[in-house]
Amino acid sequence: MARPKIPIDEAKVEKLAAVGASVPEIAAELAPEGKKSLNHKTIERRFGYLVKKGTEKRNLRIRSVLVKEALAGNTPALIFACKTLLGLKEHDPVSINVSATATGGSIQISDDDRKRLEVLANDIRNRIFKRPQPSLALSGNGDVTQN
Repeated sequence: MARPKIPIDEAKVEKLAAVGASVPEIAAELAPEGKKSLNHKTIERRFGYLVKKGTEKRNLRIRSVLVKEALAGNTPALIFACKTLLGLKEHDPVSINVSATATGGSIQISDDDRKRLEVLANDIRNRIFKRPQPSLALSGNGDVTQN
């Protein structure tokens, strides 16, 4: 003859799942007095549908809060909602991958290409190193102040 089933409150199972409790946590919470824990497989077998229902309720509440925040103008929430709910994603800018092997060969560059590379390199240097600096002035007590 089989052991009698331990009485488990179904509403508590669903409620615990709805607040994010895992199956082992639900089993530990609903264990009868004097017992450390129920077997989590028992909860899954007998009440798996309630765990799923509670989890879906939790997911719906979280998703609705996310959508409310996004629609209220919360930019990070809007970006996250677009990525997760709508499947949108950011595309990386075009990248160029260069690989080479050490075979002893050399790279041949035409004179026109060399001149264009020099112009680009000078343009980059000018942009990076020749930024306009704020003018500085000395105050009467020797401190440097910005104009």
